[in-house]
Amino acid sequence: MKKFLFTLSIAGLLAPTAAFAYGEGESIPYIGRAMHLLTNEVRTDVYAAIDACGEYCHEGKHCYKPSYKALYWSDNLFRAAQFHAAMSSSITPPDYGCMQHYSPCQLVDNFAKLFPEHCDGTPKCACKGGVAKCGDNGTGMSTRIDAFGTKALGENIVASYKVDPHTMFYALFNEDSRADEAQKCGFTMNNGHRVNILGGHILIGIGHVNMIAVQDFGHTSFTINEPISAGSHYVDKNDILHFKLHYEDNANAQKAALGIGKSCKRLSLTSGTKTRGVWATTDVKDLKECTPYYYETIAENGTITRFPTTGALLYNCDKSWTSQTDELIDQCISQISDADSDNNNGSDNNGSNNNNGSNNNNGSSNDGSTNDKIRADESDKLTDDSCSATVYRPASSSLWLFLSTIPLSYGLRRARVRQKANK
Repeated sequence: MKKFLFTLSIAGLLAPTAAFAYGEGESIPYIGRAMHLLTNEVRTDVYAAIDACGEYCHEGKHCYKPSYKALYWSDNLFRAAQFHAAMSSSITPPDYGCMQHYSPCQLVDNFAKLFPEHCDGTPKCACKGGVAKCGDNGTGMSTRIDAFGTKALGENIVASYKVDPHTMFYALFNEDSRADEAQKCGFTMNNGHRVNILGGHILIGIGHVNMIAVQDFGHTSFTINEPISAGSHYVDKNDILHFKLHYEDNANAQKAALGIGKSCKRLSLTSGTKTRGVWATTDVKDLKECTPYYYETIAENGTITRFPTTGALLYNCDKSWTSQTDELIDQCISQISDADSDNNNGSDNNGSNNNNGSNNNNGSSNDGSTNDKIRADESDKLTDDSCSATVYRPASSSLWLFLSTIPLSYGLRRARVRQKANK
């Protein structure tokens, strides 16, 4: 069976009254948590990710720093992203939803305050007049995101019939920039998702509804003191289940642990350094649905950090967090011996799939065959007035690349079709 994947980039359901500590929140989608982790994972070792991307990352490693600081979760940006995912997925003429950064209508004045308690983000309550049409130039991206309380710096959108974080994230990161001039750095129509992911942002929020996930990027002047910036699980294209956390702090992390069910697992440093690195394990087997888990680290100064701050994340469940911890062993970090040596039981290829790699949330994956169909839509950095769309379909003997430029103020003008030999 073919799988379809669509992406859109622009640089540029948590109740508003709820107050959660870092990493908490039942309404944060699992897809959002895992894509946040994957974002910080590639930012940790950029050159390894670019090497794994191969010829698709045509601009080359010299365009980027070896490593970038972590992006921290923002509830404001999450709500903005979740709102747009809900709006986009509710527009049904294209079966994957409406892929654009403009809202497909003029939004009501108080849409950010209404969402999600009094409005679910669909046109009937979020649009003036109660209707929307995909392709219409409604409320702009910056206006929409800013209304939730954090200044917009960028946005990526991905839609896929194969709904899992690994596939969706690497469709963004491993997009094909071979159409660009060789060694060309900076944001282009062909590398915009990757540039956003590796951008100089501080905050991120990721929403997910049905087949659509939205990454919103932003900035803050406040100091964020969360040594564990992200933690989640995902299944890679080889059907391997990974549990990982991203750590970043001035104090070295001495060891890291996963508390899952009634067991404690030592995590190994698999990329980066002890001040900015990814700690992981694949040594977790035979999990039941909704198994709770959490992460802990201990720094060289003795500081213990827990993620999420309270409660637990959930494996293979209809929600991603619970306040209940009865099934868990408390303070797992104290159960891990200092004599235990690090190993690579959590290592992976950190992005060695290309845009065709696929898996689902809970373990099944296909072979990423060359008959898979992928579509990507992008738009210019920090603008609401232009975008481009690509449809990318590898086949056994040729690679078809369909490009169309879509100035949103004028509609679709023209399309160009190119054929390249499949390498």
